[in-house]
Amino acid sequence: MERIIVDSDILILVSRNDPTAISFLDDLEQSHIVAISVVTAIELVIGSLNRSDQAAITKFLRRYQHIHIGEDISESALRLVERYSLSHGLLMADALIAATAMENDLELITRNKKDFRFIDGLRLVDYP
Repeated sequence: MERIIVDSDILILVSRNDPTAISFLDDLEQSHIVAISVVTAIELVIGSLNRSDQAAITKFLRRYQHIHIGEDISESALRLVERYSLSHGLLMADALIAATAMENDLELITRNKKDFRFIDGLRLVDYP
């Protein structure tokens, strides 16, 4: 099965019981290995409301393959920030997520295409 990276925004919808996002990810898992950047995991854990919520989010995140940041991803993210932060407002977390997808030659699924569409070489997938 082919791997694909899912952005934080979609997982946040799933954690809020959005039926479209839940159905979308369930269907995606039938045809792909769903992966996330460790940055996405960190973003969701940081959004925890309390210890109970944090435990539920941590358990939920175990469902997905985590891709960790190494030297290649770090260097790629730095180049993206140098190229796009001033012109397009690219933020650190988005640069790391994009670099993770690019360095692993994976497509990225996000609702926030405006945050990524200007990045040359990044392959974005439509979200319903």
